[in-house]
Amino acid sequence: MSTIKRCTIIGGGVAGSAAAIALRKIAGIRHVRIIDSVPEVSDPHVGAGFVLQPTALTVLDRLDLLQKTATTCGTPITRLWGVNHNSSTVLDLRYEDM
Repeated sequence: MSTIKRCTIIGGGVAGSAAAIALRKIAGIRHVRIIDSVPEVSDPHVGAGFVLQPTALTVLDRLDLLQKTATTCGTPITRLWGVNHNSSTVLDLRYEDM
């Protein structure tokens, strides 16, 4: 366990929140404070949809959050496909190939 007793994280987004959980669960730091420019997590003007790539899913699993996240949030995807203004494919990522 860490000898650090208190920690402050700047930014309460996905990375900041995950860091806070990891510091408490893995490093044993009991007092973790998150500072963010948005005063309330429920602010409707903040946030957007996002995709969790395989590495992020691994982190959630190690934090014992994957099952809860998978059953309460979002929809699994098998492919990301994007085109530019000329309808040319610029991204075609198929997860079953990984």
